[in-house]
Amino acid sequence: MDRFSFITTFLLVLIPLLLFAFSPSGIRRCSFIGWDSYLYVSVSDTDYQMQSETDFNASGVSLESFLDRGGILINQRPRNDVGPWEGSVELYVETSYMPDAQSVQYQSLDDLSKRDKTEIFDAVIAYAVRVPELAAYSPGRPPVRDYVNGYILGTAMKFFFSVFVSILAAGLFTGGLSLITTSTATRRHRNGLCVNCAYDCEGLTTPICPECGDAYV
Repeated sequence: MDRFSFITTFLLVLIPLLLFAFSPSGIRRCSFIGWDSYLYVSVSDTDYQMQSETDFNASGVSLESFLDRGGILINQRPRNDVGPWEGSVELYVETSYMPDAQSVQYQSLDDLSKRDKTEIFDAVIAYAVRVPELAAYSPGRPPVRDYVNGYILGTAMKFFFSVFVSILAAGLFTGGLSLITTSTATRRHRNGLCVNCAYDCEGLTTPICPECGDAYV
């Protein structure tokens, strides 16, 4: 009985705790860091020229004029994505910057051909690898995954804390239940009653309770 009560209580406490501890927080843990939001691509007959948002703003050219001349605006920042389930179970961080041509977010010229996009992507990556702030995020390569001790420790602490609280709750409940049961049995035995069903067994010559069929002492 005590073992059944302990396991039942343990599971009843553990399951809700785990669901709560590992439920998505609703907060995106991916972060865009280390670079301006926009990349300005000027198109010429021979190549593409790149400018960061800071450099473009310093040039004094208006955005309308830039776009009228066939300029291309790309909204892309280096990013860190936490996984495998952000806001829930977080063990690693994936670092990336334009891992492939399909990842490029164009803010203009939606009619670009696949060839144009490939050429622009190659030009952007050639530019990015020369910029230290972008090169650190391995532009043009698949995301780099690093397991972070802080994330792993945080996830492990949530799990073990849930288990610890569940064991504590189950132990207290089972111990309290056992104490109550023992006290009740002792009181019944002292009063000549069956310890199981409280039937009056005083004066009986056999150790078996005629009411419940179990030993009454």
